[in-house]
Amino acid sequence: MKHLLQLSLALAPLLPSAGLGQTQLVAGEAPEAQSRPADDRTLVVYDIADLTGHDALREVDLTHAGGANPNEAERLLQALQEREEARALVLKHAGDLRTAIAEYMQPELLQDAQTLRTLNGGALILLGSEQQHVWTRQFLDLQRKTNGLLDMQARLLTVPDGVLESMGIESSAKIYPSQEAFAPILEALLAKPGVEVVTTPRLMTFPRQRANVSVINQVAYVKDYDLVVVEPGAVEIVDPVIDVIQEGVTLDLWCVPIERGVFGLDAEMQVATLERPIPTSTLQIGNLRHEVSISLPHVTEVGVSSRMSLPDGAVAVLITPDPAEQVHLVMVLSLRYVSEAALEGGDLGPPRGSDGIRSGK
Repeated sequence: MKHLLQLSLALAPLLPSAGLGQTQLVAGEAPEAQSRPADDRTLVVYDIADLTGHDALREVDLTHAGGANPNEAERLLQALQEREEARALVLKHAGDLRTAIAEYMQPELLQDAQTLRTLNGGALILLGSEQQHVWTRQFLDLQRKTNGLLDMQARLLTVPDGVLESMGIESSAKIYPSQEAFAPILEALLAKPGVEVVTTPRLMTFPRQRANVSVINQVAYVKDYDLVVVEPGAVEIVDPVIDVIQEGVTLDLWCVPIERGVFGLDAEMQVATLERPIPTSTLQIGNLRHEVSISLPHVTEVGVSSRMSLPDGAVAVLITPDPAEQVHLVMVLSLRYVSEAALEGGDLGPPRGSDGIRSGK
């Protein structure tokens, strides 16, 4: 299958006139590099439409949709809306893929001297060294061959101040090579007074599929009052305006294979905590000076984000303080790749114990 078009650096100024920035990209076999500059940079345009979903957009045919029939016109509008939504998602996929390549590429990308960007129509352009092109081809090939699922176990803990420090855990992100290596640490942590498990969701996702987990608590409060005058007698009635505020934890995960047995994980945790008790204010409204109380909620938001390389079977720990509650929030993430063959055989691995560590029995 043809997935790239290689050009010498000397042809780079011809890109606009050659039409490589348009939605239609003609991919060919990678020829031997032509006369290269002394710095050994080469321009290669990779076809990544099959990885981003651009190939599916190319197959959408709207030429026969619509017409004078109102039903057909409605169908056309619906098709156009669905295509725009799909296009936004495809562009997001392309951006995520480009970000992963820029982050994990070896040798590292030099911002001033090298270029990496996505083009319209599902293409990726790289102006870089031969080593970087070799890495990129291997990376893209790995994406096409990784057809299994990622089994991710997330666990959110609240830990009183001082507990983590006493155990020698001080960084905001830490990686343990295996669940077996982390098991005694988790066991000791759960035995500490005041440590509580908030939630333990388990996720099964495809590689490069973004996953979100939210544990949200909605709190209703009196935001304001409307003064309503009703008949007979022009009676004033104070009608409360109810609003809802959200507190809780949101976890966003995105995982991509970067080499055999190693995955790049983007993890972001956001925590919103409502100050309690909710402050109130008393005021008077209307001609009759009705005395009412309104709530003035205050939400503290903290977050931690990390981008890391995780071997298959490893455990990542993300830590962020919660100043409103004087505790630390600890997110424990374990990652395991389940191959396509294992899925077809129904083998998802042994069950996890109540502490989230896979049992060896």
